[in-house]
Amino acid sequence: MRIRVLAASILASAGLVCAQPAAPAAGPDQPGETVELRGRVLAAQSGVPVRGAKVAVTTRQRENVSAFTRFNGSFVIENAPVGDYEIGVAASGYELLHKRIRIPPGRPLDGLDLRIKRSAVVTGRVLDENGRAVVGATVEALREQFLEGRLRWRDRSSRMTRFQGGFRTDDRGVYRIFGLSAGEYVIAVRPREEPGLDGQLRFAAAPGYFPNADSLSGAARVKVEWGEEKQGIDVRLVKAPPTSAHGRVSSLDARISCSPCRFEVYRRDGSSVRQVGSRSTTEQGSFSLFGLPPGRYIAVARLYDRRTGAQAFGRQPFTVSEGRVQAVEVEAHAERAIVGRLVLVDPPDSVGDESGAWSARIRLEADNLDPTETRRTGGMFAQVEGMGGEGPFELAAFPGRYRLMAFGPKGAYVEGIEIDGRPVPGSKLTVPRGGISGDVVVTMSFATGTVRGTVRELEDRESSVAFLAKGGLLPPARTVWLLPAGEGPPAHPRLLGRVREGGFEITAVPPGEYEAFAFPDRAGYSIEDPRYRKKLARYGGKVEVKSGEAAVLDLQALPTREQFDR
Repeated sequence: MRIRVLAASILASAGLVCAQPAAPAAGPDQPGETVELRGRVLAAQSGVPVRGAKVAVTTRQRENVSAFTRFNGSFVIENAPVGDYEIGVAASGYELLHKRIRIPPGRPLDGLDLRIKRSAVVTGRVLDENGRAVVGATVEALREQFLEGRLRWRDRSSRMTRFQGGFRTDDRGVYRIFGLSAGEYVIAVRPREEPGLDGQLRFAAAPGYFPNADSLSGAARVKVEWGEEKQGIDVRLVKAPPTSAHGRVSSLDARISCSPCRFEVYRRDGSSVRQVGSRSTTEQGSFSLFGLPPGRYIAVARLYDRRTGAQAFGRQPFTVSEGRVQAVEVEAHAERAIVGRLVLVDPPDSVGDESGAWSARIRLEADNLDPTETRRTGGMFAQVEGMGGEGPFELAAFPGRYRLMAFGPKGAYVEGIEIDGRPVPGSKLTVPRGGISGDVVVTMSFATGTVRGTVRELEDRESSVAFLAKGGLLPPARTVWLLPAGEGPPAHPRLLGRVREGGFEITAVPPGEYEAFAFPDRAGYSIEDPRYRKKLARYGGKVEVKSGEAAVLDLQALPTREQFDR
């Protein structure tokens, strides 16, 4: 059953640090033609056949034709579609594999060996200061990740297990984290909340990191290789200190009150913001916290009125210190309306129907990766129905910082954003507690340019001319990304293009200066990571885009992380 669950996520799992778009499958050479596809699934480390793995080919309609491997690792897909597609392999205990494949017409494709990597495992015990087992503690494998120019720590444990509540210690205090990629991790432990009254969040032990640290800065790294089971990674927790904090959640909106409501507590530890517990408040909206280690925290409250559907959200940073009782007041604020206009500058005749009507979309995205900053609501997206050169829109969001994204008619980009005539830098939009009082005007222009060129592939055994000639695995799919140099134009959602037959073309590019890189779909690193930034420099290209003109680039394909590390 687990194999089937994992197989279902072949297409959904991107496996990337850099976000990449889904690759549209190329059409078959002869529509409707299918051939037989035969091969084996082997363990990459040992070459041992993998039994019971699911092999799936993704068709144009995003459906799967699939088969399970036999005892000797072999598989047969009788109706594999002809053309260029993606093949994926899922097996319990192994990393999901994704490869591009060319299936030739007129004859079976035989002898296709697919090698999958056995994932790593970290196991150990969680003990208290007296050496006794800590039962029911949540254990996470944290890994560094560079996002939006800042170092973050993200839980990289098995996706399915995290969806089900995370890895927890058993009655012996034993935990086992599986599904890990090769690399370095920090093992973090969050003890189970002690039973308590409504509004009380109480801990008997303090959160900790391997081996016995109370913060990320003091934690030891745990390095694992593919297929390795790292044992004896024991974490010792200390007794929770005698600290306390008391607070109250209130709402300034008469339509909604905290009676009771949900509150969450997060700890800010260096570059990490991690939840330590959550519970409902009392009917009066009050809460108490006991046993939190000294440090910086954030209290978050979420209010929801089932009768009216009204929502409110609030956050309040506070500090916990020994010997002092902290008072925390959390004010929850309802959604604020954002009213504006989308204006098209000199739209071409092809925009809109015969009556001049056109449509677009407006979306708000949180301008940070802090889980305590904002909460998504249904009002953060709006469909714009315009006539001629203008269309109204209305959004709603909790107070906070956002990026405004506009998806206008084909060929349009965001040229600027203004509030009551005052320019908004880039696409950054701040919703204050009192809401935005002025009119938001989003201007979109069609005065764009084009970037086209070629991508030179890396030498690779799997992409030899002889192998491709008879059909088989293709080189890793590439996506050319244009990254604005400096501040650049406001955020634009489509500055990328797929590489096909060694070439690419990106249209509707706003004028400006850019850096271009040809990323593999599963690079395994971020361009913001300083450990790779210098290595990437020689692969990129700089280009200046002018309105109505085409710029030409010749790029060298970027290696994957594994190719870098060879």
